[in-house]
Amino acid sequence: MLLRVIISEMDIRKVTLDNVPDTVHGLKEDKATLEVLISPPDTVSDSSLLPLSQSPSTSTLASSVVLPVSQSPSISTLVSSSFSQLKQSRLHPWPTVFTIPTFSYNVELRLKHGNEAYIKDGTLLKISCDMQTEILDKLAEAMFAYKAKPNKEEIKSVAIALLEKQPCQKEGDPQLGGKDQKTLEHKRELMCQEMKNRNPNKSFTNGAMSSTYALRRQEIIQKEPPVSEMKKKWPALFYE
Repeated sequence: MLLRVIISEMDIRKVTLDNVPDTVHGLKEDKATLEVLISPPDTVSDSSLLPLSQSPSTSTLASSVVLPVSQSPSISTLVSSSFSQLKQSRLHPWPTVFTIPTFSYNVELRLKHGNEAYIKDGTLLKISCDMQTEILDKLAEAMFAYKAKPNKEEIKSVAIALLEKQPCQKEGDPQLGGKDQKTLEHKRELMCQEMKNRNPNKSFTNGAMSSTYALRRQEIIQKEPPVSEMKKKWPALFYE
């Protein structure tokens, strides 16, 4: 077959091959028997460029472009280097106490205010989707530095460390309407304090009784306390 070899724009050659070699190495071995003709530059369309393995078996003139060998690192070298760096980053064992990473300024600020509110009255912070995504991504990155696949106990240790540092992220009890029991108990105590006044604020006590309904319902169903105890813990129930 007749093959057109494009070395450069001004160096185009025609090579006669008895057969199509399977590999470039095979082409090198046959170079002594090749008939090379220098041809003037001509117009070559992209559609005429074919790899040797797909060159036509007829006498049609096929074209192949000679590309220079890049001196950049091989893929195997890059992969080997990456694994080496990853191995170096995982020399440390899983920590006894996991260090929670620092989040972005906005997230840290919201967590700070959330923790202050939680310490004050037990109010839980409502985590937005974008905030949750950043927190989870940062935690995953920090865990991956030790292990690609941490076990359940290790993941649990991360959750414990997170809630110790950011208690406002605790989940509310679903049986309490998604609210924190500490928050509801605090409201119940405030209601009891108000009921000790000679003229308790009815609007406040009604609001407190309404917001603590889930806690009261849970206590009645699970413990079935006597009326005397209910009067003591929920005096507004018996106030006219």
